[in-house]
Amino acid sequence: MKRLALLAAVATLAAGAQAVNLFYSGDTTGAPTWQRPLSMTGLSGTGSAVNYHVQEFHVTVTGNYEFEVFGTTHPDTYIFLYEGGFDPNNQFVGLMGGDDDFDGTFTMLTDNGGIGGGFNSSKMGGGEGQYGDTGVAMTAGVNYYAIVTAFDNASFGEFNAAIGNGQGDVIAGAVPEPTTMAIFGLGAAALAARKRRKS
Repeated sequence: MKRLALLAAVATLAAGAQAVNLFYSGDTTGAPTWQRPLSMTGLSGTGSAVNYHVQEFHVTVTGNYEFEVFGTTHPDTYIFLYEGGFDPNNQFVGLMGGDDDFDGTFTMLTDNGGIGGGFNSSKMGGGEGQYGDTGVAMTAGVNYYAIVTAFDNASFGEFNAAIGNGQGDVIAGAVPEPTTMAIFGLGAAALAARKRRKS
């Protein structure tokens, strides 16, 4: 009986260890504009003043991850990933890559049946674009920036996005400062010491 309980506990812990994907929604209507990259070396002529949305995030484990976007009212999405920082006036500093149209099956955005709709869908990793099946390599402890923008200046609207399917959790916001982590660690140690004294 004890063995069965132990196996059940191990199975529960293993199931709880699944990596957490980051899901978010946004709207590029009325958002700031930039001249988006056309490729890794040139700027777009048709996307010379496109609205964009920025989501800062980080991963907890170094590995490969995917980035998916589905435009719910956005007619023609285009996505980019940046490492270490994002400056809309220095489009190639930190640029990791981008993707325009996606016709295929989403693995995280499954609300719409998981089907990418072409112009209003974009994906990096998971068999799509320059990242193929491997996904986008990301390093724990580094800030990343997911950019949702458009193919041309007249395209904007609402979208759903997901970043994940990797080895670790994907967390919105900047990597916590080392001093913040140290304060949390000291607090946890103090609580543990207090608990020991009461015992």
